[in-house]
Amino acid sequence: MPRRSFDDSFWGDSFVQELDKDAKLLFAYLWTNKRCNSAGLYEITLKTISFETGIDIGVLPKLLNILSPKVKWLKEGNIIWVKNFLKHQPHSPLFLKSVADCLSKVGSNPSNNGVVKEFASYYGKLGVSIQFSNGLVMVSKGFINQTEPEQELDIEQELDNKGKGELVKEVFARIDKLRGYRPPKRKAEAASIIRMLKKYSPSQIIETWQTMKQDKFWADKELYMMSVESQIGAVQSGTHKQGAGKLPKTYTNPEELLQ
Repeated sequence: MPRRSFDDSFWGDSFVQELDKDAKLLFAYLWTNKRCNSAGLYEITLKTISFETGIDIGVLPKLLNILSPKVKWLKEGNIIWVKNFLKHQPHSPLFLKSVADCLSKVGSNPSNNGVVKEFASYYGKLGVSIQFSNGLVMVSKGFINQTEPEQELDIEQELDNKGKGELVKEVFARIDKLRGYRPPKRKAEAASIIRMLKKYSPSQIIETWQTMKQDKFWADKELYMMSVESQIGAVQSGTHKQGAGKLPKTYTNPEELLQ
């Protein structure tokens, strides 16, 4: 499942500030417990909530009623819907696909169809298209532009899905061919490659290495991926200056990193 976020401005929200301590705890728990999915619409029993929060099960219905402007509770199906959950998550195709999968799972129980359609209507007004076809749910068009941190999280998740290890192996295979040998220690270089793969393709990483090797300074020196990482942004943007004859400001001795 794609990573989810919990806004640290939660505690400063005027609605939260008016709640008593048990209601605050319950509201935060409904956002963060392990059963909460990408849609914020999920099944959970009062017994489980009581066990994990320590709140007496007898007072939970009253607390859920207090939270009703922000949370919908369906007693019959043990369904919780944290209404604004999706608003505070990344809205990449990867995350929205996960939302669709969650809605399909919840909607597989016919008794939950009403709340799933209510969910679709609620977010439809905010610009998220949720369509139903032959039992499948499709979600598209997030209503908030992604921030750079959100984009990086999604790229990292996509790398995981594609097999980050395979991409790292691809870079090493190509760079070793250019080097003509295989350095004995790879851990530090692999870490740099993984970070670069969040924003750049294997071909861009190799291109940066080749561009830097054309520099007089690097021509007779070992060029490790840690140094490539420090310059790839400049190389790919066309602002890298050759022939400087000095180490980049962010340079770290690779031999130290490879210990």
